[in-house]
Amino acid sequence: MKMRVAARIPAQLVGGNGIAISKANGVYTFDLDYTEYAEILSFDPATKMVLVYDAIAGYALVSLASLLTNSAAVRIVTEAGDITVANETQLLIMNRTADESPSNINLPASASKIGKIKVVDWKGNAGSFPHTVNPNGSEEFQGGLTSWSISSDGASAVFDPIPTGLGYAV
Repeated sequence: MKMRVAARIPAQLVGGNGIAISKANGVYTFDLDYTEYAEILSFDPATKMVLVYDAIAGYALVSLASLLTNSAAVRIVTEAGDITVANETQLLIMNRTADESPSNINLPASASKIGKIKVVDWKGNAGSFPHTVNPNGSEEFQGGLTSWSISSDGASAVFDPIPTGLGYAV
């Protein structure tokens, strides 16, 4: 005996854990319920995961730390003049060959900076021509400092943005 029966959706569908379900004109819609998610202002990127789709490998969980590391932008500075750091730059290599003079490195707003930035005196002449790193606008470094000097040959410093807009920790 054969029977043809249309499958029935249960009378009640319940979403949970950030999933919203609605029905209009016989059409069910499944969507994210963003009101269920709290905003996180500060976190360890090694412990937060996102779902990523790869066209070859399929879906995978990836840590935010891995995303930041693998998408890091590197900038090598050889030209003269002040340097404005882009939000995505995570490694700034100071290797000025055209002009040996002190440099001003201007950081973006800490609230919009993507990850830390490391500034490296690659040329090895910061003792004679220091690199002065400046936070954005009224932002500061810890201790209320309004600039940070890299003034030893071959030295480097890492600037960690504080997402609330206070500035950077060094």
